[in-house]
Amino acid sequence: HEKVRMLTLLARKEDLSLESIVARDGELASYLERMSPQQRSVLSDPSLYTGIVIEKVRNVASHWKQELSL
Repeated sequence: HEKVRMLTLLARKEDLSLESIVARDGELASYLERMSPQQRSVLSDPSLYTGIVIEKVRNVASHWKQELSL
């Protein structure tokens, strides 16, 4: 977590994408190689990252549908 935080600060400082910073960092190269194209795209455009929000929203909606007998 700390490593990624430091790399994001460096990317912002150097006005580069996080993906390019990670690519040149030897410590994370093996992780980058194992990432799918979709996972790598998040490094270029973090706004694409939704995490598990879809699953969480469905769980909350399901819970309240039962609670409210809808």
